[in-house]
Amino acid sequence: MMRLWFYIMMIGWLAISCEKVIDIDLNDANPNIVVEAELYQGERDFEVKLSYTSSFFEEEEQEIVDNAFVTLTEVGGETVEVPYAEDGLYRIEDYLAKDDKQYTLSIDVDGVNYSSTADMPPNVTLDSIEQRDPMGPFMGDGGKVLFLHWNDNPDQENYYRVIYALNDTLRRSREDVFIFDDGFVNGNETEIPLFVRLFDPGDTVDVQFLAIDPKAYDYLLTLNTIIGNGQPSAAPANPNSNFTNGALGYFAVYNGDQKRIIIEE
Repeated sequence: MMRLWFYIMMIGWLAISCEKVIDIDLNDANPNIVVEAELYQGERDFEVKLSYTSSFFEEEEQEIVDNAFVTLTEVGGETVEVPYAEDGLYRIEDYLAKDDKQYTLSIDVDGVNYSSTADMPPNVTLDSIEQRDPMGPFMGDGGKVLFLHWNDNPDQENYYRVIYALNDTLRRSREDVFIFDDGFVNGNETEIPLFVRLFDPGDTVDVQFLAIDPKAYDYLLTLNTIIGNGQPSAAPANPNSNFTNGALGYFAVYNGDQKRIIIEE
């Protein structure tokens, strides 16, 4: 009974954490630049994907942008060029992103500059991952639900994103976007179910538990809201962007932890 009550509470928490006023721009008339960029704390490759699209949500193949001049700046520090690699991707190998720093991504295309600035959020630690039998709406479907355990920092406002790989395949579809904030659990030892799918015995799941900067969180929140509202693909709303000059997409800065679990019977 306690676990059933917990499921009800967690569903309520996820609903409450997403209840905020969202202004969505219904701008779908002309092709526009779309930016997808994610910077992780530590030494990792940094990639920027650039494309054009008449609608952010169209499933047709997007026209790539291969003539941009892209730079990444550690505010107060070095600016480096992000050179073009292939297929609309611009890449720096082994870029070192640091704690307590601010970063600006700048993109120049056809005489127009698009930029976004984000702070590296404080690190968060994933204490453990636990598998449980499904209950409530998932009961009888088989598989396992994953619960994430961590201690929320009471001295800061936290925004979280979970990215996972299933059997060595990174899951990055719209349905796999899982975000939340700490408005309901600030400063508590906390667990949350990873409500993206059920996992089968033998599955290997690698979970990235990430703090995300607030502006990128707002982008993903509006994206989830639009998808959840079942917007028709002919004229959907565009999610809030954190770029200047009307570019779609986002520049996200992450800091966090990663753990693996192999699902048992």
